[in-house]
Amino acid sequence: MRVDRKFKVRVTAAKDKKERTALVKSEGFDFTKEELNSVLDEWDQWVEWFGINGMALENIFGTIELF
Repeated sequence: MRVDRKFKVRVTAAKDKKERTALVKSEGFDFTKEELNSVLDEWDQWVEWFGINGMALENIFGTIELF
């Protein structure tokens, strides 16, 4: 959402969680909480394994923002 401001505006303008979820899924972002947690766990492993800080990872892979 940091990169796509128009998408962020549409998501934050949604009236409730149900509408936000439908909008996000319609744009192809359809994943479970468990899948998201798995990605975040992998992110933490990169930090641990390579001693890379969060800012460096953000520069390499982009930002994951939760809402």
